[in-house]
Amino acid sequence: MLLLFALSISLVKAQVLIGKPPSNWSDLRLHAGENVVLIFEGGQKVKGQIDLVTDREITVSAKKFLKDQVIRVEAAKRDPINNGMFWGLIVGGVGSTAALYARHGGSPHVTDIAGGILGMGVGLIAGGLIDRSINTGTEILYQRP
Repeated sequence: MLLLFALSISLVKAQVLIGKPPSNWSDLRLHAGENVVLIFEGGQKVKGQIDLVTDREITVSAKKFLKDQVIRVEAAKRDPINNGMFWGLIVGGVGSTAALYARHGGSPHVTDIAGGILGMGVGLIAGGLIDRSINTGTEILYQRP
């Protein structure tokens, strides 16, 4: 059951990652204080925090760069692991309770509740670890055409 959950999350994440990054500077949505990496022709990189983004330039860590100089803007993935933990909690609790309930012939038993709580804990940890493993690396926020 947990493996099926992990597979479904992976497929959803893969569908999101297949899309092309924005190639229009005006679609770049950044806020002051966000950590980014600017990549220039020749492969030079500048890491820092966003100070300001205008129609013509971007200011990172008090250094201004013209938008025409930047070929790509990257940032760490922003998806928290909370949603993976939540779904792991739900799937683990419901799945283990249902399995134990069925094991006892459909009649409630005290171990069904204990097993459900244990399943919730296992699901919480597994969901968080799965979500964390999916959400590593960087995402491309802008790619010059």
